Amino acid sequence: MAPPVITPWSCAKCTYKHELAEAANTECAVCRTPRVASVVDASRPEARSVPVAKAYGVPSARCTSLIRKGLEVEAKAAELDLATDFAQARFFHEQAKKSIDEAIDLCPEGHPDKEALVEFAQGLAFRIVHLSNDFGAEAPEPLEDHVTLPELIMDLEPQEDEKKEVAPQDDVAQLLAQSGVSGASVPLDSKGWKTLEALGNPQETVVFVDRVLAGLRRQRSAAANAEVICAALQGISDYDELAKVILRQPWAEFVVDMRDRLDAATKFREEGIELEKQGEAQLALQMYVKAEALFKFVASHDARAKNSQKIKDALNQRAEELATKIASMQ
Repeated sequence: MAPPVITPWSCAKCTYKHELAEAANTECAVCRTPRVASVVDASRPEARSVPVAKAYGVPSARCTSLIRKGLEVEAKAAELDLATDFAQARFFHEQAKKSIDEAIDLCPEGHPDKEALVEFAQGLAFRIVHLSNDFGAEAPEPLEDHVTLPELIMDLEPQEDEKKEVAPQDDVAQLLAQSGVSGASVPLDSKGWKTLEALGNPQETVVFVDRVLAGLRRQRSAAANAEVICAALQGISDYDELAKVILRQPWAEFVVDMRDRLDAATKFREEGIELEKQGEAQLALQMYVKAEALFKFVASHDARAKNSQKIKDALNQRAEELATKIASMQ
């Protein structure tokens, strides 16, 4: 199936106009009416007059392919722009402009879409320059003040000989990789996770997850490869939810040095208390069970307990408290 053409469109029912990131919608953002698959704006005089192919010539497949790519990349730029990731947004605006500029050179002279594409490219250029400024604490001007997607007459659907064309989402992933996006560089928040999802690189996802695990005082078990991790996190967009899901995975192991079992017992108990505060009762229970077992072991075998009855009694008391806590949670 051909990828959707990202051009502005108006709802056939409520007439709401979808531009920028909303242009990719398959249904109306206001009334949910399905989008009518058309790239022709019937309100334009050119669409009601002599067929464009006869009057101005048909744009080449290369021309329409570049326009499709430019519009898809600009949709990603708009998403980043609206998410205030202005450095990445500028990069994608630049890449979109490159495609549109090349398409303009290939568009037949006199074709009504050529002027619309030129205006679109000029808006992109203005946005790129604007985002180059140092705004300090101030926010840049709204994206819609500079960039308006073109309303085009030409048919942008891929032709039969373009079936092997790289999918738009692959173009976006390639551009993200070129911009230096990686699992080690994106911020640990929802914006960073969404950017990484667009990159579509499982190995970079693993790197990102390892960073999340470190913040949770966890490490990834050897059984958790990229396939296992990506399957567990599929469909998650919110970072807080992502962190919770990662925390609950069997491959997310609590990091503790078992060489000093008394210290390990204390850390398992403290982690249980913290997890219980977070509402993670089952995970807290697991920590308490491990802590109880370790306190009992230290009380019976550790030299510190053997040399001091006071320490031994304190350890046994801690183990008993944990046993009571565990019983109440089961």
